[in-house]
Amino acid sequence: MINNELNPKLIRVALYIRVSGEEQKIKGLSLESQRERLEAYAREHKTFSFRKLLEKQNSKMEVIVTFLIILELMKTGKINISQENIFDDIMITSNV
Repeated sequence: MINNELNPKLIRVALYIRVSGEEQKIKGLSLESQRERLEAYAREHKTFSFRKLLEKQNSKMEVIVTFLIILELMKTGKINISQENIFDDIMITSNV
């Protein structure tokens, strides 16, 4: 049987996620703002290093967000990635 009352713990988690998302947006860490920056960077630098891109990030959160955006851009065909050998740097080529 499903309980129709909301669990207070779930409400707190939902509120935390919403506040964190708004805070990230204000600080420029949201997926949307980071994606815009990365797409602009990709237009300016047609081929660039994944390692060097990550070195420019200021926090673990920025690294994670950047990685997620790279995956999204690769999935949508806006970038291609290549790696010559295992443990070599990953090179990103822009299609935008």
